[in-house]
Amino acid sequence: MVELDRVSLIDVCASYFSGSPPFGEGKKKYEFPDAFALLALQREAKDRNKMIYVVSGDSDWEKFCSSSDDLNLIGKLDDLLETIIGETDSDDVYVCYDLYNQKEEKIKKYIADNFLDLEFSLDRSGTSLIEGGSEEIEVEVNSVDITRTSLVDIDDFDAEHPLVVFELDAEVNFSAKVSYVSLEYATYDREYETYYNVEKISMVSKESIILNAEVTLTLSRDKYDSLCDSDIKSINIDPNNNLGEIIIDTGYDDDYY
Repeated sequence: MVELDRVSLIDVCASYFSGSPPFGEGKKKYEFPDAFALLALQREAKDRNKMIYVVSGDSDWEKFCSSSDDLNLIGKLDDLLETIIGETDSDDVYVCYDLYNQKEEKIKKYIADNFLDLEFSLDRSGTSLIEGGSEEIEVEVNSVDITRTSLVDIDDFDAEHPLVVFELDAEVNFSAKVSYVSLEYATYDREYETYYNVEKISMVSKESIILNAEVTLTLSRDKYDSLCDSDIKSINIDPNNNLGEIIIDTGYDDDYY
């Protein structure tokens, strides 16, 4: 635990009046707690004579750390884990990435196949009236591109077959064939409780979405105890349930057919 009482109030006030990070322009009085925290971390790093990694997406923290020789700011926890793993055993890490790369096409195919099982619905904000229950959506995946790959865990409890976990960001480009009954120009017969002059709308919407996936590989060792092969143990799309229902845009008039 880093103790804040080791920080000099004089140093904090000096940063405030000079507009130094994390205060900056306008001095921003609400940054005082951040200033105490950052100066305490910097003092701890100097006392230990070691670099301290700081995880934050705050731009003022980034400015402070960039001017410090003792603090290294990393934007996301996944990136920090990858850095730590890489520094721990770099040779094995390189092999893990190589074994992952050998499986990437299978992983992309799995994402494409299982993407179709996700929930899709129409964006009703771009239409006046849609007859309930008339919507039909047919999704086809055009491509899957892995935009980020991070090795976040190595479990070597079973030394012969260790497990490694990768987190991925995948950009899925897909087409959605959409049809629905529009009531925009229809007339309603109250006596017979029915609509006349309804219009069947058909369109193709080309969409793109970034989703997260977690991939676990089971590794194998050869007779020299070197990592040599891998099998896909599991692939979990959207492991944190952040995606929700995918909304299909209905506003592309030039995609009508």
